[in-house]
Amino acid sequence: MESEELGVLIERFGPLVFRRCLKILGNRHDAEDAAQEVFVRAWDGMSSFKGESGVGTWLYRIATNHCLNLLKKREFDARRGSSWTYLNLPEPWFDAEQAALFHGILKGVDAETGEIGLYYFLDSMTQDEIAEAMSLSRKTVGKKLKAFEETCRRLLADGQD
Repeated sequence: MESEELGVLIERFGPLVFRRCLKILGNRHDAEDAAQEVFVRAWDGMSSFKGESGVGTWLYRIATNHCLNLLKKREFDARRGSSWTYLNLPEPWFDAEQAALFHGILKGVDAETGEIGLYYFLDSMTQDEIAEAMSLSRKTVGKKLKAFEETCRRLLADGQD
């Protein structure tokens, strides 16, 4: 990929990638940093892009996986006693209590299940759309979504005790 092509990619898909990062991470500064990293990773991994999905779908998955990994790293750092707060300045649609619950849910499921939950609940994608975007069967998406919902119910029930 030539640098001009990367510029076109960023211009065309930058807003999509940024919005995805913002939805997952909950604040503008982190989303900007993550979006930049997504395009670095895309640049480095362009040779592995097989064209089985659209470039936008591919970038969306890179963004989702990168942001989920950031959340896991933050949780690890928080357990080690890092003083950096990760839920600072949440966007208005995502208050601190919702952010804490959301992060708790993601900790309670595997990465693929978390990604499916994000697509379904945050992005309002249908199960068929998720299956296509993730190259999974519709049945697998349904099972993973059920596991995600069960984790949500369990955490909500635990919080009411």
